[in-house]
Amino acid sequence: MPNFIKQLGSSIGFGLTRVEAEEDAYINSCIISLSNDTEQIFKQRREQLKPWMPTPVMVHISGVGCLSYEDGIIAETNSGNRVVVASTGTSIFYYLSELFGKHLSYTDIVCVLREEFDTFFQNISEDFITIQNMDIIQCQQETISFVPTTMYNTSCGFVIGCSDNAIGIKFQGEDSYYISQVEDVNEQIFALHRLMYRTGTSLREKYSEEQND
Repeated sequence: MPNFIKQLGSSIGFGLTRVEAEEDAYINSCIISLSNDTEQIFKQRREQLKPWMPTPVMVHISGVGCLSYEDGIIAETNSGNRVVVASTGTSIFYYLSELFGKHLSYTDIVCVLREEFDTFFQNISEDFITIQNMDIIQCQQETISFVPTTMYNTSCGFVIGCSDNAIGIKFQGEDSYYISQVEDVNEQIFALHRLMYRTGTSLREKYSEEQND
């Protein structure tokens, strides 16, 4: 199956279909700034979620929950989920997956709530790479630039391929992967959480969940 690339202004989108690439380009433009949300999709969602930060290390999201950080632990007060902050770097999606699971979508995270999440994690440590500054997720088949050396078939309908400098995930039966560049094994784990959100699924340590529409 061919891959598609779409450019929208200064933003580029990737997808398994032309429509998906167009949607991805629009999403990536809104990651840069919500002022690019000319269709009011994410601005309307933001009005529903009403994010606000009562303190520099607390994010309240209406109808979803509240993140708070204290003594090296991030807690989500609605579910009671807690996770120790043991890594920084590109790990933001790992923490959000463990804390919120399916209750937030990919676009909720990268567009609607991106500014609050970037600020929250930067206030914990400046060593976190913000969502806005993460590399774009690409779509491509196995090529010279991506040759998986390790493959995993999962029980939730995905194939995971890992190389020395990238990790990819694809639906079983598809030819093309969603790919993220990585530098080490820890980044592979963090990137996998982000890629799962990109495909519409959240990954927690023992299971995966399909996101609510």
